[in-house]
Amino acid sequence: GTSRLVFETPEPAPGRFGVQFGPEGRTVLVLDPGTPLWFSAAPIAGPNGRLTRDWRPLPAADGVAITQVPDTAVAGDARVLARPTRPAADDRGADAVRLEWSAEYVEHAKAGRPTQRQGRPTGRPALAWTDEAARRMMVGNPARPIPYEAGEPMLTFVDGLEQAGMLDFGFHYQGWGSWSVIGGLSDGRTVIVSEIVEDARPSRIFAVLLNPDGSVSDAVRGDQPDPSVPLPVHLRLPDHQGWIVADYGAALRYRAIPGGPLLDAARDAALVPDTALQVEVSRGGAATVVGLPR
Repeated sequence: GTSRLVFETPEPAPGRFGVQFGPEGRTVLVLDPGTPLWFSAAPIAGPNGRLTRDWRPLPAADGVAITQVPDTAVAGDARVLARPTRPAADDRGADAVRLEWSAEYVEHAKAGRPTQRQGRPTGRPALAWTDEAARRMMVGNPARPIPYEAGEPMLTFVDGLEQAGMLDFGFHYQGWGSWSVIGGLSDGRTVIVSEIVEDARPSRIFAVLLNPDGSVSDAVRGDQPDPSVPLPVHLRLPDHQGWIVADYGAALRYRAIPGGPLLDAARDAALVPDTALQVEVSRGGAATVVGLPR
């Protein structure tokens, strides 16, 4: 029976606009744009790592549509699209409704400062490999040229993941590692490997494979890296193109035959054969043998 102001704009709001408020931002309110609205609580990662979404109708009444993000989902994963027909599961939502969080604006509005999107929890890359040498660790065959301008190769890396449907879309935080492994593969493709952070989730290793002409061929979703263990990066590439392994500052060797010899790979990062079974990580005079999961 009472009303409470949860959000206010200094000028008429755009046609596709919404706000999340209440405990944990789980209440979603969207202005009716005059086009059917569709709601998805969270992305779904398939076996190949590609993200899809299940869209359900979000009916509007009296100029607004209201729904709740279920407890089984992260509030920041909520997305709304305005479409005449139900979006496809793999729709990338280029025209997603902009969802703001009211809690991010309250203290700024009270203090008389301009309202800006701030305060949403964000994560950090797990691997603190920040040396210049870690920025581009080259492995394998000579790789196709990747521009050396500021932000490269990470702009190519992130763009490739987005094209492959590996990353979520919408108005959210995204960060990436300060390191990368770049390699030329035996079939002529180039691979870029690094880590990605989305919102407050733990970072995750990904790989992007590029054709010789620079177009995206494939992408691989890896594990969450643990900086406390030897060989925090070990990612198997598709089409028998080998494994990307990395532990910056360590010497690496690999074993491809049970009981066979350890073969020299490289320091910091390496591309080892698809048949590799183990990798030896040597650092400070101590060596640890790590098995590669099959």
